[in-house]
Amino acid sequence: MIKQIFTILIMLLIGMGNIVGQTTVTIKKSEQIRNINSKEYYIHRIEKDHTLYALSKLYNVSIEEIKFENPSAKNGLYIDQELKIPVKSREVLVRESYQSGNHEFFYHIIRNGENYARIASIYSITPDVLKASNPNLSEPLRAGQYLKIPVESKVGVVEEPIKIETLPATIEKVPNKPKVQEINYTSQPGDNLYRLALKFHVSIDEIKKLNPGLREYFYVGKEVRIPQVKNKSDYINHRVLKKEKLSNIAKYYELSYSSVLQLNPSTRNRAQAGQIIKIPAPYKMEDELAAVVVVPEEIVAEAPINRDSLRCFADENNKLKRYNVALMMPFYLEEIDSVQFNPEQPQLDYNSFRFLSFYYGTLLAIDSLEKQGLQIDLHVYDVDEDVSKAIKVINEKELREMDLIIGPFFYSAFQSVAAFAKNYRIPIVNPLSGRSEVVDNNPSIFKIQPSDRYQTEDLRKFAEQYHKNSKFFLIDNHKNLMNNSLAEYASALNEVIEAEIKIPNLDIYNLAVEKAAADTALLSAMLYNETITDSALMKPVLHPGITIEGRILSTEDIKSNIEDTTIFNNEIVFMKYEIDSLNPFKNEATVFRNNVVIVNTDDNVFALNVLTELNILRDTFPITVIGLPNWEVFRNMDKGLYENLNLHYLSSTFVEYSDRNLISFIKRYRQKYLSEPDNYAFAGFDISWYFLNALMNFGEDFEDCLQFYRPKLMRPEFMFRHNNRRDGYENTRWQLLKFHNYQLQKVNLETTSN
Repeated sequence: MIKQIFTILIMLLIGMGNIVGQTTVTIKKSEQIRNINSKEYYIHRIEKDHTLYALSKLYNVSIEEIKFENPSAKNGLYIDQELKIPVKSREVLVRESYQSGNHEFFYHIIRNGENYARIASIYSITPDVLKASNPNLSEPLRAGQYLKIPVESKVGVVEEPIKIETLPATIEKVPNKPKVQEINYTSQPGDNLYRLALKFHVSIDEIKKLNPGLREYFYVGKEVRIPQVKNKSDYINHRVLKKEKLSNIAKYYELSYSSVLQLNPSTRNRAQAGQIIKIPAPYKMEDELAAVVVVPEEIVAEAPINRDSLRCFADENNKLKRYNVALMMPFYLEEIDSVQFNPEQPQLDYNSFRFLSFYYGTLLAIDSLEKQGLQIDLHVYDVDEDVSKAIKVINEKELREMDLIIGPFFYSAFQSVAAFAKNYRIPIVNPLSGRSEVVDNNPSIFKIQPSDRYQTEDLRKFAEQYHKNSKFFLIDNHKNLMNNSLAEYASALNEVIEAEIKIPNLDIYNLAVEKAAADTALLSAMLYNETITDSALMKPVLHPGITIEGRILSTEDIKSNIEDTTIFNNEIVFMKYEIDSLNPFKNEATVFRNNVVIVNTDDNVFALNVLTELNILRDTFPITVIGLPNWEVFRNMDKGLYENLNLHYLSSTFVEYSDRNLISFIKRYRQKYLSEPDNYAFAGFDISWYFLNALMNFGEDFEDCLQFYRPKLMRPEFMFRHNNRRDGYENTRWQLLKFHNYQLQKVNLETTSN
């Protein structure tokens, strides 16, 4: 069930045919800047037809912030009214904060009557922690102010050392319990509470008792007090946090689910906040492993059953639950009134229409899944690049009960919501960003768009399967020839291509004869002497030397050893087009095997220039071009060049229009929304289909089961990688495509190395 109020707003967007836009008013930006309380403001004087919406767009400041700085504006604007508008808005400050890499907080917008104690109780933190995170604010708090809410498990945040002279009174007053002996430990790189508990064989709670306020992660050099009484049991204690599942706890400690469940058989996966969970102590496990007898290599044991896989598909009760899902999309609903519609020439390039097809794709996925038994309450929010919109949404109490969040689409807004999701352990999906750092230090994030760095793996597989004997050329237009991408490509290729290539001398000799008979300018460049022709006999005379792959070979030596082979080093050639053009290719390309040219650029014009020049050479040299990193976005390219040069490129959005499921989707989409689905529509369907299916089949802890989960999608399948327990999940799946008969075709890649 979708929020009815939002459904009405969406219907307004669909029926735009009756909307006539308002007349656009040109407003001049004020040149007067005044410093008020150490903050710079534009001073804007109101004239006829000036509106808060127009001012917010002119100065790139939200309407809410203008009202906050000018309380009188809440009652409306009047001629000659002076408004102070921040030179640097809160929106900009928030973005700068997130862009600096500090994602371990989200914001709360203060409401009337709120104080530190009340806000702290909302987010289950202490008022002191809240005050420490907002040193520039003091009570009484003012409605509309932004308050930083720290994420519960801060990572990489520098804290001041906590100096405690005596032990907490609660410990000293325990009857018949001696004073705890302790040591002072200076933290080292990589230390955290768990590692200290293992290192000193004590529980995390015991360390926390001696160090009030100590968080999971802390800076290097921090003084930590450690109790000297070792834990003699086979486990340490873990206190369950809110919305924390047993499977997540096992993953946190890098243990199997079954090993944790064995110590907590009554818990299963429904641990309660505040409950103490026993965690197997690895130092005990190491002792047990030391006693294991090594099985001789020649004895092959039967593969064990994957218990985690069975667990994932065992609980049918997941299909009986009702799930709350938040969809945060940029609808720009405040711009609807300014949309102008021409019935004779409709234009759908307004912001309000930009991502609407994603929403439609999502609805079609939900419709299909509800027929299969999915029970869902979909909460839709209008969140764009305006961070204040995101902050308002995460301040809503209902959002804390979400089982999944999809979006927001823009980076700063997403980081704000992602910090909130991390605090409440809610899986959150980033639909569009290609930046790998999106997943840093937040295990709740699932990033859909694969990063360019995963293209190297596919390039390696492609070379291993199809071009181990080919000659490779790497070319780009940057001043730094050995940029990181080219170096990574070369390193991956050198792992799989043959180091040396043997060419039969007979083939080289026949080529020399052929070239002597065909005296062309290009072929003369391959021979270091001009062709000598016996005019009387009209027979070509062989050149004394011939250039093969940059080496000059004596034709006489080749002829003398006609049954032998010549060995060539299969070295990768780097080309800087700005300086070299394609001369290195002309000098070192081969006619005996394929020449694979990797063009590393995101410049449409540069790519076209390179392809045009290579096309001239294709009759002489066999050429295959690989376009990286993202050639699928190029427009107005010559498909004839693509065909001639056997172009390959990687795509994360390719759809096969011959697929029956896709044909069915397009038919349904046309019937329901009277338009053609685009890439956003396919993305909306795939993302919703994948994650809502996962919820329905695996429940709230679905992330533990994704390795066994491969649903069919319209675009390339999702293959999530979780590099470590601190970071989120990143889709690594690119689809390699090639042009054949003027059509794009999939190239299947499989790892063939041992």
